[in-house]
Amino acid sequence: MKKYVRPEEAELKQRLAEPVRFINILAGPRQVGKTTIIRNLIPLTSHHGYYISVDGAIEVSALPGNGTGNVISGSVISPPQKKDADWLRYYWREARNRANKWAETRLRNDPSAQNKPYVFAIDEIQKIEQWSEIVKGLWDEDRANEQNMHVVLLGSAPLLMQKARQFGLEGMLHNPQTLGMLIAAVQGNTWPNTKLETYELACHKMAEEHSDEHRVSQSIQSPLIEQLLDAAGFLCATLLLANASEFSENDGVNEEQVGLNKIIIPDGLPCEQVLKSRLFNCTDGQLYAPVHRSVAEFLGARFLAKKINEGLPFGRILALMRGFDNGVVAALRGLMSWLGVHSPDVRDKVIKIDPSGMVLYGDVQLFSIETKQQLLFALRYEARSNTDFHCNYGSGHLFSALITRDMTGQLLDFLISPSREQYDQKILNCILKDLIYRKILKYSQ
Repeated sequence: MKKYVRPEEAELKQRLAEPVRFINILAGPRQVGKTTIIRNLIPLTSHHGYYISVDGAIEVSALPGNGTGNVISGSVISPPQKKDADWLRYYWREARNRANKWAETRLRNDPSAQNKPYVFAIDEIQKIEQWSEIVKGLWDEDRANEQNMHVVLLGSAPLLMQKARQFGLEGMLHNPQTLGMLIAAVQGNTWPNTKLETYELACHKMAEEHSDEHRVSQSIQSPLIEQLLDAAGFLCATLLLANASEFSENDGVNEEQVGLNKIIIPDGLPCEQVLKSRLFNCTDGQLYAPVHRSVAEFLGARFLAKKINEGLPFGRILALMRGFDNGVVAALRGLMSWLGVHSPDVRDKVIKIDPSGMVLYGDVQLFSIETKQQLLFALRYEARSNTDFHCNYGSGHLFSALITRDMTGQLLDFLISPSREQYDQKILNCILKDLIYRKILKYSQ
């Protein structure tokens, strides 16, 4: 009988066969099979991987080729007993030693063997205090030293979910991109209060850090972070409005690319420097793409909002974003929604144009009660005029961001309304579904 393989295991196996680029995170509630997945990929008898758990004893297996483990000045170092930063650093060094020894043994036995990455897995990582900062430092060291070792972090989700809900950010847990942004923005016990603040903090971090490919080419005097973010915003807005995916340094570009020599860069914007930051991925040394589309939408709207504040007519931007049906092009809904968040001057107009997009892609948490009420009635109008209106957008929850204490009165009006119109029933269904969702989330913690 063929063994059943979970989709998550198959996907992780595929990622671990690829070159080392990112940290892999396997998160979820307890007892759902996270450890089983990684142990299937790294059995105890395997020499191509190393598994440790913060929650249990370390399983000892010999290093390939009679390796000696953690050694300094000829002395074997005993592992720390306390599960803290030193403990994590010790076993990370142990994994590096094993990875290097495994690679040496493999190449000695087969000189033509491909340079397959080693795998280091850490279970229950959330139990190490300030683990994210420690992991980031060790990971950066590995990248600087070209350590050919995949890192897989396993952790239980309840603490992250509890914290995210506490700060009204639980909607960011359902999308891998926004989850990554949330993790990048969290600093120790300091959490962002809104989705907007999460993106702002994460983008600041990525702007400060130069990519591995360009780490050696940092300018003597780096531009201010705000200037870098403006430059990134200009580049991202250019790509999105051009319906392209990356910049090219070559003249011969296809329809998915924009030639850097074809655009006029505003004076003073350090575009060359920001392309070398972690806000952009570089391939082949000449192609640059935003690290995530959600980042591009956030930064592009941030830049356009500044231009509107300086006098650029909103109508000109809107003309570039409308399709043949006079609605916002589907690929630009995220950009439009973030524009409504960044620019209070055009927020009312954006709400009228695409209210559901504003909720799904933007951040309505910081809006006033009046603006939230306006958004709620705009959603009702959308449900009335669009027969395809629904509240099932993947794992998204359309009304979750509007179900807050300050909206109690407005929500009750819908709940007790005697209307039996189909569009009102759709709105009522969405509200009830998200009320149940928030209740389940609360008691699952």
